[in-house]
Amino acid sequence: MRIRRTNSYLLPLLLVISVSMFSAGCDKGGIPGQQPAQTAAEVPKVTKPVQKQESSARPLATAAISFDFSKKKDPFKPLAIAAPTVKAVGSKSGKLGNLSNLPINSFDVTQFKVIGIITGLKENRAMIVDPNGKSYVIKVGTTVGLNEGRVSRINAASIEVTEQFTDDSGKKRKQVVKLNLPKKQEK
Repeated sequence: MRIRRTNSYLLPLLLVISVSMFSAGCDKGGIPGQQPAQTAAEVPKVTKPVQKQESSARPLATAAISFDFSKKKDPFKPLAIAAPTVKAVGSKSGKLGNLSNLPINSFDVTQFKVIGIITGLKENRAMIVDPNGKSYVIKVGTTVGLNEGRVSRINAASIEVTEQFTDDSGKKRKQVVKLNLPKKQEK
């Protein structure tokens, strides 16, 4: 038979730890974990806080910071100011100023080629190309051409541009120019 030997100091150490833990929980003979009743003499008095409490919601100093931007340059102001355009007599340029300066208005309507039409959105749109190769996305109401024709209709196969002009006899005439989308070429 073999007898197992234990360390002689281990058992008393465990006993001391358990007694100290039990006695730390008891206060003046009460049940561990329960607070003893306080008498009127033992009730602590409420004192004023040492430091004044301030809210972080309001600024501490409002008049201390001020900036003067009157001598600073406006970053959104254009570098070069364009001269105002003078509206020619009899021009139908409307609110946008002189539209004849735009590249889309510097060619005849028949010189444009339709390269794509998008339908099914709120309003149909089309892409046209001028003789120089510059492309434009247009919608109904866009001005196109030398006579400031307006796009009146865009459908799946073509674009209709209505031009108003005055003929030699002085009468105002309307001309509808239809630009067709080229058919697909099969290989």
